[in-house]
Amino acid sequence: MVEAEKEEARRSGSDVSEAYDVSADGIVQRLIESASLATLRKICDVACELFVTTVGLVMGMGVDLGSATKANALAAALSSSSPAASISILERMDLFHAGDLSLALRKLDAPRALRSARARLAAAKKTKGKAWRRANAQQNAAKRLVEDDCAVSLPSRTCALVKEYIRSRPESFWVKEALLVSESKAWREIVDLTHPKEADFAGGWFLALQFGRRSAAMPEVVNLVVTARRETEPLGVERCAALAEAGASWDVCRTLKGVGKEATEEVRDAFVARASLDTLLWWHEELRSPRTTARILELLDRRETPTLGLGAVLQRLMFYDRVADGADAVEGISVETARTLVEALSPVAAKALRKFGGGSSGAASIVETPVVVAGDASASMDVAIRVSTIVAALLGNIADDVQLRLFNYRPVPMVASRPRDVPSVLAFAKAVAAMGATAPAAALAPIYAARHRVEWIVLVTDEEENCPARVGDEYCGFVDLARRYRDEINRHVRIALVAFREKGGDGPLAAALREAGLPLVYFRIAKKRPDLSKFQALLAALRARSDAFSADVSSRAAWLANATRTTTTRDAHRRARIKKRARAAARKDVLLRWTDDVVTRNEESGGGGEKRRGESTTSSCALGREELVGVLSFLDAKNLCVAACAGRAIQTVLVTPSLLRTLYGVVPTRVLRAGEAYGLPPLQTRVRLVERWYYGPAIEYLDASCLVLGFDCRPLGYRLVDYKHESARGLRHSGDQLDPENSAGDHTIQVDLTALPRDVHALCFTISAWTTSLGTMVSYGAPSIHLLDSAAGFDDDDDDDGDDNGPGRELCQYSFEGVDTGDHTCVFMCALRRPTPTACWKLHAVGTMGAGRADDYDAVWKHVCAWASNLPTTTTTTTISEDDDDDDEEGGIETR
Repeated sequence: MVEAEKEEARRSGSDVSEAYDVSADGIVQRLIESASLATLRKICDVACELFVTTVGLVMGMGVDLGSATKANALAAALSSSSPAASISILERMDLFHAGDLSLALRKLDAPRALRSARARLAAAKKTKGKAWRRANAQQNAAKRLVEDDCAVSLPSRTCALVKEYIRSRPESFWVKEALLVSESKAWREIVDLTHPKEADFAGGWFLALQFGRRSAAMPEVVNLVVTARRETEPLGVERCAALAEAGASWDVCRTLKGVGKEATEEVRDAFVARASLDTLLWWHEELRSPRTTARILELLDRRETPTLGLGAVLQRLMFYDRVADGADAVEGISVETARTLVEALSPVAAKALRKFGGGSSGAASIVETPVVVAGDASASMDVAIRVSTIVAALLGNIADDVQLRLFNYRPVPMVASRPRDVPSVLAFAKAVAAMGATAPAAALAPIYAARHRVEWIVLVTDEEENCPARVGDEYCGFVDLARRYRDEINRHVRIALVAFREKGGDGPLAAALREAGLPLVYFRIAKKRPDLSKFQALLAALRARSDAFSADVSSRAAWLANATRTTTTRDAHRRARIKKRARAAARKDVLLRWTDDVVTRNEESGGGGEKRRGESTTSSCALGREELVGVLSFLDAKNLCVAACAGRAIQTVLVTPSLLRTLYGVVPTRVLRAGEAYGLPPLQTRVRLVERWYYGPAIEYLDASCLVLGFDCRPLGYRLVDYKHESARGLRHSGDQLDPENSAGDHTIQVDLTALPRDVHALCFTISAWTTSLGTMVSYGAPSIHLLDSAAGFDDDDDDDGDDNGPGRELCQYSFEGVDTGDHTCVFMCALRRPTPTACWKLHAVGTMGAGRADDYDAVWKHVCAWASNLPTTTTTTTISEDDDDDDEEGGIETR
């Protein structure tokens, strides 16, 4: 279907992307159909944000996509021109495996690898030795990954993002990866393509392990498992106990020599004592022993709940029920044991089933109805009856219109009503006997004859037989009947095929359905041991084709598109800052060379005395070299040349700190005094104001409040944020944060400047004593207010990490300077103000005292309104520039 559309687009001469359905439903269909990298790249080029969002949601819901499809989707997103899209897909890497990432990177690198292999082949053509054979193998491997109509490459930006993803993983992630596969070919390929360092991996031992080296920093459990995997002799009881004690689970160790099916009862008991309830239930046949049953019952008595998924829990319950009835015989699990487990597990499954049905908000939000579940009841297909019964029961609990139909060579009469609860599920699965041939069309024939409209047909079969069934006066196969149903009754009908198939790839029925152009969702499960934890993937695939899912994808894609624009703008500003710093560094180099020349000329002219480099040759100059650099680095290139020509005249000028402040506006610190103002950078969008106070032996509180004023200098809708009113539009209050060790407390008020209404003129920040006067509180230490950058958004972590260049750095601070506080209870500390709705914000240090508390704001409102109404009109504005790292995003100091 995909190739047919591409070929039609080529013949018509139009752009290939125009042939694709660039919508959430269309992208889901491409993913389910295992679309090629070229197809996904075209869709990603047209609607990058929508594509990345759809992939993330589909994978997050648990839809079971093939490894090649996941690799193609990952490669398409990583090679996108949108940095935000690549970052977004890497943030969802927990949904992918290392093999998916490795295959995606190799697909992107395949054109380069193919060119390199061809060059080496040409160089070694005469000898045709080992080098030629190695290059030929590499060429063949690259050819299998290259698609003729897909021009891709592995950009350095993608490698940098992958390395950043590796650095963000905690050590527990690498422990899990090492326990799954000690020496992973996938991770070696990722390392070869992106070249991370050992230090990029948390702990520093994982990279060495992938290339066969041991590290002293390797965790004990990894060391034990790696050693055990290299053993050729069966592991003894002591070593198995050591593995279990170190935290190695049965899932990891069951493939080791002497473990698994070969394990003795002592070895099994060593793992049973520390195994989780999920492990004990799923691997009960291998961990068979009286202690296993006792352990399961013990965990259930503690009210632990299995997390296998409801489908898998019902499947295990059916297994124990069949053993209890004598239908199945399993070594180590007696009939009495099975009955005990059925009694203990039934309430757990019933509670989970009720919660599963009650947690949905209606069928429309989960899956489009009506739904027909067709189960194969032909000979030797008891497993299909059980699986279809469970699927129908689970779907019936979240949707009203769900039908269960069993078939063999004809529709099987229903011996009981559709199962809805645990007892009816167990009874229904035992009431139907499997017999006869397999004719899937027999399940669809009554629906077709009644002209009944359904949205989904969930077919559970093994695909080994596909006999025709009688439809009216003729016999018809399932594919032909499904095509007729689509053309005559519902052209939007979709088919979900649950096939008992051990091998990968499509079975004969799935291949025929795809060839006929019928929308298909394909699931493969094992016949001997069906893993019904995949039911969540089936449910997710059904939901992914609903209108609610499309609406959810559209809203998330719009958010990602906005994030992409924001990221692009920030990147442009970052590049501008880098250029500005480079120009400043160049000016400084010119200035340093000039001062060196001045000192040299002074020494050659016989200037008396030993001088510091850059110091004046006259007795009246107190300007050192670094100070001179700091002053003249403010000049542009033209004025710097003028200053260099008049070098000796500058050297004779007495430059003092007060003169620096007067001439250049340089202040030594960011500490404000009452009456000064700090201008926020024009691009600043989020800030944090941290109010800090100190108390004595007993805890006493100073309450921080934020009062909002309009441009008429009056309360704006009586808006305020304090310990009782913790949030408003654009504002968030942290509440009391106490530090008993230092007898101190903090209040943090988060401010999102972009979210504030346009009619906000000023945010006035006050502190007030709750039970005492200010004098008592100030005696323990002066209260202070700190303005911090919060560019990353609202963050509950108020700790300053000390990074002066990233979010969390302190922009300025103000400490209350009052000594004689009298009976005052409130201090108006500062105000964040803008003169017009489009002007930049400034933080004004006020420091005036008044009355009022956090439970009585009348006097506080009068105080702040009077300040706003009486602002002086004349100001002297100066600009702060402390070092070359402070650029146009830094603010200014305004003195009143």
